[in-house]
Amino acid sequence: RLPRHDGASRDEAKELGTAVHVALENWNSASGSPHSNNPDALKLLQDFETGPLGKLFREIEIVGREVPMLMQDDGFAWRGSIDLLYRDGDELVVADFKTDAGIEPDEAKERYGGQLKRYAEAVAKATEKPVRTELWMVRSGEIIRIPQ
Repeated sequence: RLPRHDGASRDEAKELGTAVHVALENWNSASGSPHSNNPDALKLLQDFETGPLGKLFREIEIVGREVPMLMQDDGFAWRGSIDLLYRDGDELVVADFKTDAGIEPDEAKERYGGQLKRYAEAVAKATEKPVRTELWMVRSGEIIRIPQ
C-alpha cells in the first residue's frame, strides 16, 4: 500500500517520495541546499532544510544513508535500504523518511513499524548496539519514534 499524498496518483506519490529520498541521500548540508528537479519535491526539501528535521540533520553524526540491509530470520529473507543511520550517544538510530500527507502518528506506526523493526534487528545483529527507530515525516517536520 503506497502512502497518501494530497490526492496525487500513486505514480505521482511514488515519484515525489523517490525524488525526496534521492535528494536527501545526496545532500551535504555544508555545501548548500538539497536539490531536486521535481518542483513538489523541491518545496518539501526547502521546508525540510529550514525546519526542525533539517536542523537535526545538520547536527547528527551520520553513520550512513541508503544503507543496504539483508537479513535472514525464521526462514525469511528481508531486504531493504535504511534511509538514514545515525549515532545518538551509545545508541544507533534507524530513521526512515516519509512524505505521506495527512497520516496520523498511530497510523504511521502501524503502517511502517514492521519495516523499521526489521531494519533495527539487522543493525542490532550487525553492531551489537542498542537501536532506536524513527519515522522522519518530511511534510510535518515531526519525528515519530517507533517502540521496539
